[in-house]
Amino acid sequence: MRLPLILALIMCSAATSVALTAEKETQRDNPTATTAPTTQAWSCNDMCPIDGKPVNKVVKTSAFHPATGPKTPDLMVGFCSDDCRMAYDKSPATYDKEIATQIQHRREAANPKSN
Repeated sequence: MRLPLILALIMCSAATSVALTAEKETQRDNPTATTAPTTQAWSCNDMCPIDGKPVNKVVKTSAFHPATGPKTPDLMVGFCSDDCRMAYDKSPATYDKEIATQIQHRREAANPKSN
């Protein structure tokens, strides 16, 4: 009865070791690469709405629920740090305008108007 449990633990340990080795090799080959957690969603902004720094892909995102305008449940807001994410979560409406501006700039860059 203990043998299957021991084999399962060994296999799990080996799989974890392989995953960690692959991550270390990625970091060695590209030191600026970061591996985002699996809970990380794509963010609708490139710059943190709180500090104006670039979004850190490792920091969790928060849902964008603007106080006015159309509701966009699929948009997530990115942040440069957990402190900024917590500040946003306390008062998200404060940053609606900044985030909406970044979304608009991203859309304009993706769909440039031709003259």
